[in-house]
Amino acid sequence: MRRRSILASATMMLVPCASATELTLFGVELRSATPATLHRAALAAGARPITTAVGHRVYDATRIGLPGARRLETLFDNERFVAAAYMFDPNSHTDHELRRLLVARYGAPYALLSGKRYTPDITPRYADVPDARCDMDAPLELVYTQLARSRQSITGVEPRLTYVNRVLFEELEQRTREESRRRDQAQAKQLRGAF
Repeated sequence: MRRRSILASATMMLVPCASATELTLFGVELRSATPATLHRAALAAGARPITTAVGHRVYDATRIGLPGARRLETLFDNERFVAAAYMFDPNSHTDHELRRLLVARYGAPYALLSGKRYTPDITPRYADVPDARCDMDAPLELVYTQLARSRQSITGVEPRLTYVNRVLFEELEQRTREESRRRDQAQAKQLRGAF
């Protein structure tokens, strides 16, 4: 299921922030975004739809203008924004440019090490970057991951920028696990004589 790839990319800890900003994508405030408003804004920015399923869309993001952006996935639970994730070319030049732009737009990010918050410098060209988070109004988070797992990348990893509503994400993840467990139980019951 394609929905699992975006769900897997957003599993990170939530840490309260002292100062925060409202998270937007294409000028759309994500706290109140609907699938239709975000879709229209993505198309206007140059995204091209690749696949669409209920609540989940994948776009070609190469024409948006974000350095190295290849794909953008969005995930909604009915009309509520859950997550969006950009996947980038693992080229070190475009990744370096993206990290500098992130700092220019959102300020210095923070990372967690043994549960403690610190501020790494993610702007050097060959920085070894941990998951870097930008301060946003809770429950929204913006997380840059330099080495996110990827089946589409030749190296098996790619940079990823994830916008996530942590509360709705966890609700959807819980519901998805429960639905999967019920399906497995029903199938096991049907096959009980086979194994």
